[in-house]
Amino acid sequence: MKKTFYYEDELKDDFGTTVKKITPIPKKYKYVHKNIFVRLFEFFIYRIIVRPLAWLYVKIKFWHRLRNKKVIKNIKGGFFIFGNHATIMGDAFIPNLVSWKRRNYIITGEQANSLTALLPLMNSLGLIPLSQDRSQQLQLLKCVKKRIGDGHTVTVYPEAHVWPFYTGIRPFAEDSFRYALIANAPVVAMTTCFQKKWLGKKPKAVTYLDGPFYPKEGLSKVENAKYLRDLTYNAMKERASKYSTYSYFEYKRKESINGEESRSGEESNS
Repeated sequence: MKKTFYYEDELKDDFGTTVKKITPIPKKYKYVHKNIFVRLFEFFIYRIIVRPLAWLYVKIKFWHRLRNKKVIKNIKGGFFIFGNHATIMGDAFIPNLVSWKRRNYIITGEQANSLTALLPLMNSLGLIPLSQDRSQQLQLLKCVKKRIGDGHTVTVYPEAHVWPFYTGIRPFAEDSFRYALIANAPVVAMTTCFQKKWLGKKPKAVTYLDGPFYPKEGLSKVENAKYLRDLTYNAMKERASKYSTYSYFEYKRKESINGEESRSGEESNS
């Protein structure tokens, strides 16, 4: 029996979060803290607690392996990681293994940002929340540029919504690739693929890296954003089609079910 998720819109449907009410981040939210005690607290939480736990979690939970690490070996300075959004906690932790010598930050969307009570802790863990507020958007851009300028990595999940253990790559726009152009930094594609384990039903996760991808001379910013998006998307599609070989869940479009009413997450025989 496979759990089947029925979707209507690949760009908007989300099967991984349970937050029902979207709450904007506080007006006084600080993207970058200058207070030395706050920074020491963030260092302790991230380096001493989160990093080791992240490694243990993905190894035990997903039997995780990282492949093609050579692509980041010669990158000097910070860079962007663009990945497929196919786990919840795994997607928060796996980029830390990619950027082991750097600190990783993750741009997060409305669902995660609505947990406002946890925002101070989430900030310590490296989350950079999106906002609809214009002044906060400017702060976010400054924060991203600073993190990259300090030699760290910033992770983006352009699919935006979680589809657990999905073996394909969903369509995504080029908008988020403008961060790389603004910060003048390369892009690395991170594709997490799912494969059969010799023990248990849940799949193991193997993450493949591709790149680095750089803007092309002679193109405008709009054209370069699409250029970087296409390079990343094609690399991810190729990896997923070749190495994501085990479907733990099944995903079907609603309109293809002969007009029958269905619910996300119902059981189906397969």
